[in-house]
Amino acid sequence: MDLLLEMIFDLILDGTLEQMANRKVPLILRIFLLILLLSAYGALIILLVAVAITFWKRGDIIYLILVSTIGIFISVFLIYAIIKNVKKQREK
Repeated sequence: MDLLLEMIFDLILDGTLEQMANRKVPLILRIFLLILLLSAYGALIILLVAVAITFWKRGDIIYLILVSTIGIFISVFLIYAIIKNVKKQREK
């Protein structure tokens, strides 16, 4: 299951970022790919927030910190990947 999720998110991230930088792809399709990327990772972050709220209600501080850290890491990575892609696209 872990391998399957890793492959799916890797495909989504690599495929969308690669096609978003390609000027041959129509603008409307690039916008759709950006929305797909944000919604896929946004759903993952919302899931982590829901899990963190559950841990907070149960009083498991260690798990709360762990899940929150993972959510923050994923958010920062997504923002970094998008900014890096936009800068690379502007240089061309």
